[in-house]
Amino acid sequence: MKVVDKKNLYHKSNLEIDQIFGFKDYALDLPDYPSDIFYTDGLTSAEALYSDYQDLLQIHTFLEEKKIKSFCDLGAGIGRAKILFDSLKSSFQSYSLEFVQQRHEEGKRVHKENQLSHEEGFIQCNLLTDPIPKCECYFIYLPVGEVLIKTMEKIKNLTLEEKCLIIAIESHGDLLSYLEKTHRHLSLRDRIPLSAKRHTEFIHIYEYQPKDNPSPLESDIFNHLDNRTNKDQPLRINFSEELSFWELWKKLRKRDEFQVLVEDQNGQWLADLKDSQFGIQPSTLETQYPQRIIPLSEIKAFVRAPLSWQELIRKRRNKEDGPLGEIRKLIVFPSPQVEFSRGQKRELETAWDWELFTTLGV
Repeated sequence: MKVVDKKNLYHKSNLEIDQIFGFKDYALDLPDYPSDIFYTDGLTSAEALYSDYQDLLQIHTFLEEKKIKSFCDLGAGIGRAKILFDSLKSSFQSYSLEFVQQRHEEGKRVHKENQLSHEEGFIQCNLLTDPIPKCECYFIYLPVGEVLIKTMEKIKNLTLEEKCLIIAIESHGDLLSYLEKTHRHLSLRDRIPLSAKRHTEFIHIYEYQPKDNPSPLESDIFNHLDNRTNKDQPLRINFSEELSFWELWKKLRKRDEFQVLVEDQNGQWLADLKDSQFGIQPSTLETQYPQRIIPLSEIKAFVRAPLSWQELIRKRRNKEDGPLGEIRKLIVFPSPQVEFSRGQKRELETAWDWELFTTLGV
C-alpha cells in the first residue's frame, strides 16, 4: 500500500502529484458523452474540471479535525479526492462517484496500482438516476442544472433524520447562490480559502438538516393542489421573498399546469414553468417557453391559467408554427394578446379575469 507524507505534497502542482500517483490519461475528450453535461469535448482543461490537490488537502484536514466518518465526492472525475485521502490513511471512508466510464476506470486503475484500500468506494454512477451512499459529508463541484437538482433531492432523502455536511466549491458562478436560495435548511458553517482559481475565493462548508415538515405556506398550497375539486380552478400563488420563490419553484416545476406571471414595462404576461431552470445570472429564472432570462424582481406570482388558455399553452410548448410564427408571449394585461415569433400580436377573445382565481401565499 502506497502511503504518502502529507507534508511533502504541500506546494506541489497538480501535475506533480498526478505523476506521484501515476495518472496517465485524463480522459477529457470523449465524444460518446454529451459535452454540455460531462465536459467531454476536450475543450475544458483538467485544471478547470478536476479538483485541486491543495484544496483537497485542506478539506482532508477539516474532515480529520471534525472526525467525519464518511465522505462522498459527487461527480469525482478521475477520483483525485479518494486516491489522495486513501493514500493518507484517512480515518474516514471515502467514495468516488463518476458517470463517465473512462474517468472512473482511470481512477480505479491508479488506486489499484498504488495498492490502496477500499477500492469498493469507486462507484460508476449516474447522479440523475442512480442511488448515492449515505455519508456524513458530501463534496459538490457541479454546475447548476438537472444533475445538481436531482443530487440534492437524494441527499435530502438520505438525511431527513440527521444532519450532514456539504462542502461546495463554486464551479460556474451560480452554485453557491442556488444552494443558499433553494434549501432553507442549509446553513453556512465555515469557509476555507481556496488555492485554485475559481469563481469565488473560498471553499464553503454547509450544515444540512432538511426536515420533512413543509412550511405553512407549502402546506396550504399543496393541500389545495391535492384537492380534486380544485383541479381546474384558476389559481394564483404569491410569494413574499426570494427564498419562498425557489422553494415553490422546486415543487411546482414538477407539475404540468403552472406558469409564472411576469410584469415588465409593457404589461403582464405568462412564461411557462415547464423546463425552466435557475438562471445563469444571479436572481434570475431561465424559461424555455418563451426562451427568456427573467429577473426575479419581475416575477409576481405562480399561476394556473383558466381552461380557456390551456390550448394556447400547449401550442407554445409544442412550438407549433402558424401563419404568424410560433407563440412567444401570452399577454394578460393590459389586454389578452398573443405575441408571435415574427413580432406580430393578435388580440384574444379569451378573457383573463382575476376574480375567478383562488389566491394563496403570503
